[in-house]
Parts: sequence; C-alpha cells; structure tokens
Amino acid sequence: MDNEVFFDQGDIEKNKTNGLLMTIIPILFFLPLVSEDMKSSSYLKFFSNQSLLVIVASVLSGICGKILGFIPIIGWLLGWAISALVLVLYILNIVNAANGKGRKLPIIGGISIIR
Repeated sequence: MDNEVFFDQGDIEKNKTNGLLMTIIPILFFLPLVSEDMKSSSYLKFFSNQSLLVIVASVLSGICGKILGFIPIIGWLLGWAISALVLVLYILNIVNAANGKGRKLPIIGGISIIR
C-alpha cells in the first residue's frame, strides 16, 4: 500500500488553511462535499476522508471503551490504549495537513469513504 498521495502544489497552497481547519475540527469533513469552490480540490477531499476516518475511529473507540470498561484493569488499560491511539491519529492528521503532505494515517488511512 502506498502511504503518500501527491497533490498539485497550487491546490495545496490554495486550500491549506481549509485542510488544516478540517483536521483540527474533524466534524467539518463535509466542507469539500458541499462548497462549490472546494469540490475540485483533491487535497481537501483527501483530508476530508482522513478527518471522517478519525471521527469514525473516535466513535468506535468510545464504544470499545464502554464495553471494555466492564473488565477490571485489563479492560481499562485497553480502553485507554485505544483512546491514545485515536489521539495520535488525530494529531498526525493535523501535522500532515499543516505540512501539506498527503500521508495516509496508520492503520485506518487506507480506507476510502470520500473520493
């Protein structure tokens, strides 16, 4: 699996602020899907997909945490580990957008929901 996607430098420069905003506030992942001037940006669509994956991972982490929370000590540790992993993915997504790099997130980055 190729871990990096390359974008037109003009696309990155034009949309870097919006890409960074979407990664800091992942719920804004839908912006390139509804905004006419953002629809043509492959850079924004990439980070839209990555941000949506972070949201899904976060929700699944919460569900797993609730389920595993009933198991003393081991369940709590696993819940914390999963939550920490999601936090790392969130931070990596922000760093990649800030640097203008199309690096896919580890573990979940290969999943393509938004194209």
